[in-house]
Amino acid sequence: MKDTISINDLDKAIAERLDSYSSEVARRVRKVTNSTIKKLVRKTRERAPKDTGSFAGHIASTYEDGGLTYKGVWYVKDPDYRLTHLLVHGHQLRNGGRTKPNSFLADSVDEVADEYVKGLEKAVKADD
Repeated sequence: MKDTISINDLDKAIAERLDSYSSEVARRVRKVTNSTIKKLVRKTRERAPKDTGSFAGHIASTYEDGGLTYKGVWYVKDPDYRLTHLLVHGHQLRNGGRTKPNSFLADSVDEVADEYVKGLEKAVKADD
């Protein structure tokens, strides 16, 4: 970028600078999102009920890149995805009564959510 800019080129110079800034912020946001969703998967696998067979091993993540939006998605692969709601919210037992809800997912989300917000704030404010 030049040290001096003519008034006729000011709009182009501002557009270039904003484009550069937004590209850098988007890169940082993706990096923070990727590390956070990986951490969420790791923590939920560690905390998932062990007596549910392969449930913890089917916990995974993916990313959705919509251009201006980028998000990490936590999910459970087939066939165990059906268990997630039952584990998190509890369910009716065959002989009466209910199981207790398991907070493995909520606890993990609560733990990484604050870190994610702080990481996003740092990504937007970074000057390098």
